[in-house]
Amino acid sequence: MSQASCPSRDQLHDFVVGLLPEDTTESLLAHVGECATCQALLVTIDDARDTLIGRLRRPVAGRAYSEESACRA
Repeated sequence: MSQASCPSRDQLHDFVVGLLPEDTTESLLAHVGECATCQALLVTIDDARDTLIGRLRRPVAGRAYSEESACRA
């Protein structure tokens, strides 16, 4: 993949969140390793569209069982 054929922002996002097939990931990784433009773009990619990451970033709900006597023991 040459700089003239840089992946789209959506492809880079899918790369970041692990949605690409392994063969595509390997070629994209090789390209990004040599392309300063793509490296700079990767820093700006927001992973908020990834539902797993979004859920992991949510604050932890109250600890319902931590105040029970059996839990303290």
